[in-house]
Amino acid sequence: MVVRLGSHPRSANIDNKTAPPVHHKQGLRQLYRWARQAHEESGLPVWRQFLEALLLRLPPARLGLTEYFDYRLFSPHLRFRDKQRFVGWRGEPALDRANASNWRAYADDKILLDQLLADAGLPRPRLHAVFRAGSPSEATVARLDTDQALVDWLRRCTAYPLFAKPAHAGFGRGAYLLEQYRPNDDSLLLGQGQVMPVQGFVAGLKNPGQRGYLFQECLRPHPKLADLQCQRLSGLRVMTLKPRGAAAVIFRAVWKLPRRHNIIDNFESGSTGNLLAGVDLQTGQVLRVIQGYGLDLKQLSAHPDSGLGFDGLRLPDWAALRATTLAAAELMPEFRFQHWDVALTERGPVLLEVNLFTAGGTELSQLVEQRGLLEPRLLAQCRPG
Repeated sequence: MVVRLGSHPRSANIDNKTAPPVHHKQGLRQLYRWARQAHEESGLPVWRQFLEALLLRLPPARLGLTEYFDYRLFSPHLRFRDKQRFVGWRGEPALDRANASNWRAYADDKILLDQLLADAGLPRPRLHAVFRAGSPSEATVARLDTDQALVDWLRRCTAYPLFAKPAHAGFGRGAYLLEQYRPNDDSLLLGQGQVMPVQGFVAGLKNPGQRGYLFQECLRPHPKLADLQCQRLSGLRVMTLKPRGAAAVIFRAVWKLPRRHNIIDNFESGSTGNLLAGVDLQTGQVLRVIQGYGLDLKQLSAHPDSGLGFDGLRLPDWAALRATTLAAAELMPEFRFQHWDVALTERGPVLLEVNLFTAGGTELSQLVEQRGLLEPRLLAQCRPG
């Protein structure tokens, strides 16, 4: 998920569809400039770069020309057969063929997923209210079906701070941090001191078709990580495989670290300034940490805001995170490949949502690990074409 502090849902497209990364409409002159820069870094001739990029447009990789540079596939350390294991955004829908369509509602509807996790007794953010008619069933959750009902609830709520997000959205679009309600001027204090009239906030919510909004507890970061990430909450994108008739396994995991100015840890093609880190799946040891994208990508040894280093860092509650994610993956056996967002909080790992390839997600581990997703054990479950 991603949203800049101060953005408003009115200006955000919250449709959860596959789309190219934010900068992928580039002209030939820009591509040539990138190729020249890549040649200076790697020594790979420009003609060879474009030849490889054209060959990688074929299935199963289906990489675009810009993705060749995004993933820095001009690197002399990569063999061409290794480059063929990278998959582009055009190839994402084909990977989702492994997931039964009748189970996709749990990835598309965060209210429905919250109910599933609650019934299973798995950790998830406490849900205070839902802005949608007909749900949820929990007596402790306020059900709000009109704008005025939401306005009234925000005025009398005693559970601030709150985190608000659309039930049907991708990339964190439309998400909000609500610090408190200010009765003196009937307004909401948002992240980093921004103020918005409560009626204006509700009127501007991007909620097409009345598909709903969730108002949840604002999770607090794990104490071991709080200072490093400037008191912002971080989480992991944990990918699981669920072979038919076998237990789920963790395929890859990427730690997503927010910058001080962001309320969400999403990377979104480097546009947020947030960081990504590779993680050892067995120990939780933090490996390579990066910021930026493509030819602007750089490796970091310390957080750019706090100045605290990553050397020797192991993520807390790693065994619990693994167990929690695998238990969640077993709830949806017809999802062969799942992307779980799991927050690292003061009360341990907390499940946020599950994603499909059609909401993006191929870039994270491929960027930070410089290793394509199309491994044999993934291809055994997903058959891209």
